[in-house]
Amino acid sequence: MMKNNCYGCCTHLLSRGELDQIHNLSLKILAEIGIKIEDKILIDSLKESGCQDKGDRLLLPVEFIEDILKKQEKSHEDNNYSGLKFKNPLTGDEKKFRTGRVYSQPFGTVASILDLNSNKPRKVTERDLIEFIQLQNRLENIDFTGPSVIPEEYPARLRELRMAEISLRYSQKTFGGVAVSRSSEVDYIIELYKIIQDNQPEPIGGLGISPESPLSYPGEITDIISKVAMAGIPIKVLVAPIAGLTAPLTIAGSLAQMNASMLAFTAIANLYNPDAILFFCSRISFPNMMKGYSIWGLPEIGLASTAAVQLAKYYGFFSTVYGISSTSCAIDIQAGYEKAINALLPALAGANILSGAGSLASNTLASKEQLVIDNEIMTLVKRIIARYDINEDTLGFEMLERSIDNGSFISDKHTVKHLRDGEIYHTKLGFDSFWHEWQESGFLEIAEKATTRIKEIRNEEPEDLLNYEQQKAFAKVIRKAEESLL
Repeated sequence: MMKNNCYGCCTHLLSRGELDQIHNLSLKILAEIGIKIEDKILIDSLKESGCQDKGDRLLLPVEFIEDILKKQEKSHEDNNYSGLKFKNPLTGDEKKFRTGRVYSQPFGTVASILDLNSNKPRKVTERDLIEFIQLQNRLENIDFTGPSVIPEEYPARLRELRMAEISLRYSQKTFGGVAVSRSSEVDYIIELYKIIQDNQPEPIGGLGISPESPLSYPGEITDIISKVAMAGIPIKVLVAPIAGLTAPLTIAGSLAQMNASMLAFTAIANLYNPDAILFFCSRISFPNMMKGYSIWGLPEIGLASTAAVQLAKYYGFFSTVYGISSTSCAIDIQAGYEKAINALLPALAGANILSGAGSLASNTLASKEQLVIDNEIMTLVKRIIARYDINEDTLGFEMLERSIDNGSFISDKHTVKHLRDGEIYHTKLGFDSFWHEWQESGFLEIAEKATTRIKEIRNEEPEDLLNYEQQKAFAKVIRKAEESLL
């Protein structure tokens, strides 16, 4: 007899009613509490659309936001948002965003890297940045490239530009993008994007923009939004409240505030470009309240990221959330279980991109070895998402009938076929045998294996993929930026 509870229950997923509650509260937050905006011209434009002053904040009426969402939905239909893909024209590598496909990208960006020889952090060099890109190119399940680290030798006023330049030069895979926080640099970064994209219709990648929390849009940020939106470059909306410090401590409350800011960002971007391509990129974090700073290995990261993925689907956006993150400061068991749990939860909810690969210490420390291990974690996550088939062949009745008496399971053509087809996961980095074989290997641990993989890739000469004309154009942009900003 079929039992009613045979399907189990994914309790970490929100119901449609709960998503409606968060949506409605987000509308209330914008209508009754509002947002801070510095740009007077933008304020006037929003007022013309029905928004109103409330002290130093601007109230965004429910009707205004609902109208923006309708426009966004129509733009998605008209411009085939569901068929969106990023493409690297230098290599032809492309990433299509679709249901059931989860990608990974490196985290970014930090100024310290873990040196396993000394077991201490050290400053980053440009060589480190290039090596990170090399690793991302070669690791099978790190799907996008991006600048994880900030070389110490780069001038502060040119860091974002130089990181984008190096990443674009050496990326064989599709470029995930760089987060931009300086309006003076973003003009030059956009120029680099245009040089690479040339006449290609598909975008080469996105740019991340982060409003301040709680619900604040400084002039520098709205200026960047206007430039990137009008350039037609996809925007990763990085809303990053810290629960209990810049948002309600509760997961639900921080989600509602994050979502309100996402809706406000959508409205602002829509004013500059009604067809702006936006990614829903929750960066909610949770704190160690005794210390007063956010930590990124907590299970609440996975829970909040899962809800953010569901909210992105609710509005028809693609999502990128943190998942491959850990509080641990070492390549250890804690890093492994935190990253695996917080990656798997949003992946099962349908996340499009999981961020955090190569990070330690709550995304404040980079590690090449951890990037290699995170590639293995993403391989496992993708295997779970891929599931398995239930059909006449896989159920194996005929194979069972052939083999049950003579015990020839291992040599049967059915076994051979499905073994070759990858029915069972085979690790490329971890250990999958018995104690005596581990002993014979010299008790080789996973970090040591990762170091060996790094050395193999490091021995390959990094390739600058720009042609002669592109190199000249890049040099001209960098020279202009240096003359203007230094």
